[in-house]
Amino acid sequence: MPPRQHIEQRTTRRIPLRVQVTYQVMDDFLSDYLANLSAGGMFITSERPLPEGTRFRLSFLLPGDTAPVRTYATVRWSVRPGEGPRSGMGVQFDPLPDRHRERVEGWLEDQPD
Repeated sequence: MPPRQHIEQRTTRRIPLRVQVTYQVMDDFLSDYLANLSAGGMFITSERPLPEGTRFRLSFLLPGDTAPVRTYATVRWSVRPGEGPRSGMGVQFDPLPDRHRERVEGWLEDQPD
């Protein structure tokens, strides 16, 4: 079966970033790395991406920060190993609490174009 095509629907700028992200799905605690970050979500590289529609809790540290950003997110699309250049999942954040949203948006605004 040919790989699925992902149709770009992102409306906010994304910034390449490699930091560890930990996440919990039911009773499983997982750890991978995010590849890029936007105000609305991120791409998590993973050899075992979660199915589309999966909602889970995640946590990550912005560079130079000491307090983690914690929120829930939902898998919007995924790429299985062998389906594309990088396996993983695109996730959309639930509405971030103000303190986390301000930190994420502030960090993104500080990054060069």
